[in-house]
Amino acid sequence: MKRPLASIVLAFAISAPAAFSQTEPRFGIGAAVTGHLPVGDLAEFTGFGFGGLGGLELGAYPGLAVTARSGYLHFPEHDDNTLSYVPLMGGLKASGVEGAVYMAFEVGAVFTKVRYDGIPLGGRDVDETNLGWNIGIGSMAGALDLRLSFNVWDAAHLSESMTIGLSVGLTAFSW
Repeated sequence: MKRPLASIVLAFAISAPAAFSQTEPRFGIGAAVTGHLPVGDLAEFTGFGFGGLGGLELGAYPGLAVTARSGYLHFPEHDDNTLSYVPLMGGLKASGVEGAVYMAFEVGAVFTKVRYDGIPLGGRDVDETNLGWNIGIGSMAGALDLRLSFNVWDAAHLSESMTIGLSVGLTAFSW
């Protein structure tokens, strides 16, 4: 069982760089694990968060792709508070001539759930939908996608919703 899987992964890793060269339109689908460090006022409210993201990518022009990503991010209990985000983002990804390094910008809806357990009467839940955005720089090495991002989960409350994120993912390209 391990040998066929290893062979498939190896074949994919060898063929993926050619797909990312963006010499022709392409469609990609990917998944990533991500970790987020809160900054600003959010750092006082919660600790390190983690989650997963899935996404689609359509290369419409050499060096430029339209993206869509969604997933789930969880920030475990910290001072009786629990926080989670479900982002639904769309954006652009632009790379240089070689295509190995890229810049990305995404904007969209962020579904937020906050649980306050440290208050009297058994806690309180808050569910919100906010406008969020992120900007990042990343690198593709074959199918491996590594991205560092600055995220704002609520554009109306910038200092209360900022994180620095690092994601590691795999992207499969076709046509």
